[in-house]
Amino acid sequence: MKTFALFILFCIVSTAMQASPGVMAALQEGRACYEQGRYDEAIALLEAAAGPGAGNPAYHHLLAQSYGRAAENANWFRAMGLAKKTLAQLEIAVSLDPDNLQYLDDLKDYYRDAPGFLGGDRKKAREIEALIKEITLEQDQGGAALAKSKLWPRRARQSADAGQAARFVLECGKDTAKFAGPSRARVFQVLPGH
Repeated sequence: MKTFALFILFCIVSTAMQASPGVMAALQEGRACYEQGRYDEAIALLEAAAGPGAGNPAYHHLLAQSYGRAAENANWFRAMGLAKKTLAQLEIAVSLDPDNLQYLDDLKDYYRDAPGFLGGDRKKAREIEALIKEITLEQDQGGAALAKSKLWPRRARQSADAGQAARFVLECGKDTAKFAGPSRARVFQVLPGH
């Protein structure tokens, strides 16, 4: 009986965590606006889907990106508010999907580049960078490599010939944005309040 109750609870939770069609539509429309440089429109679409999108890390990451780009073109006072929202959304995205290297990398960049009064923290940036390397190393030891050019060491990119680069990408496989491993819990040591 206890096993059956746990199974029912699991089904309810997993169903609730799946993205609803409305959230997916908002994500698609928001992504289209973001890619066209219409950041305020993307923010409006995504904020309208805030309730249902709350458990979706892709939603929070896109909202963070939209806030960040809008902040680049805003006046100083608005930019400060948008920067704080950017950080909050990045932290949520990482807490929901702590193995996603793109989310970790964007959070690391924010901590590294933002001033302290807006949440910037070079120590946290270094900790996340170490976590990214650890996750990548764990995956490399398992037989795959990281194929994201942004995270592949710059010196290696600059010195590699086309054959080396092609072999590197072929070794990686398709799904390299997320990795599982024991380092997953370390991200919660970096995020505030965890």
